[in-house]
Amino acid sequence: MWPTVIWQGTQLVLYYIGEDESDVEVRETRGIDFEEFFLHLDRGGSIFVTMKPMNRRPEPEVPWKEEATSELLRDYA
Repeated sequence: MWPTVIWQGTQLVLYYIGEDESDVEVRETRGIDFEEFFLHLDRGGSIFVTMKPMNRRPEPEVPWKEEATSELLRDYA
């Protein structure tokens, strides 16, 4: 009945929280199964959803960047 929705380029972190403090299930996923989502809520549970950035390519090193930054800082010191 409810769809599973997928987010491209984003990693979701879902915390399914039960009645007890120790009843927490953490899932990292790209999609939400809304049937399970609403079923958990109907049973009295709570859900916290947040986003975790996907791994991105590292920035290329710029040899002059550190040198230019130190020169700017020296001028304002």
